Amino acid sequence: QGSSFFAYVQALRSELRRDYDQIRERTGISWADFEWGHDLFQTRSVFWNTSWLPGGAPRVPRSSALVPLFDLLNHDDLSNADFAFSMDRQAMTLFATRPIRAGDEITIPYFDAPRRSNMELLNKWG
Repeated sequence: QGSSFFAYVQALRSELRRDYDQIRERTGISWADFEWGHDLFQTRSVFWNTSWLPGGAPRVPRSSALVPLFDLLNHDDLSNADFAFSMDRQAMTLFATRPIRAGDEITIPYFDAPRRSNMELLNKWG
């Protein structure tokens, strides 16, 4: 019988198509451009913790952001690095969470616990 991944992807695509229909009415964007932008963001973005910003409680606790070159970092449950926004530098900073030897791959956590389902992992990160 296999997995329910096909049904999972179909449901996500239906939701995406509804979003596109609403946006197209206001912008005239083509499906190809909308799909390209969506897929680019979904596969290249990193989680953005809005609590990194000063000024009280954030409107949403987590969001996403495109950060140049961060899409080149791989995920590992036992990652050796992490990232945070530095207000002083006005930039995302990458830092070691444990010793990293020369030649070791630098890895980051792609998401916070609890673990995501295999379907979510396959859909977002391949």
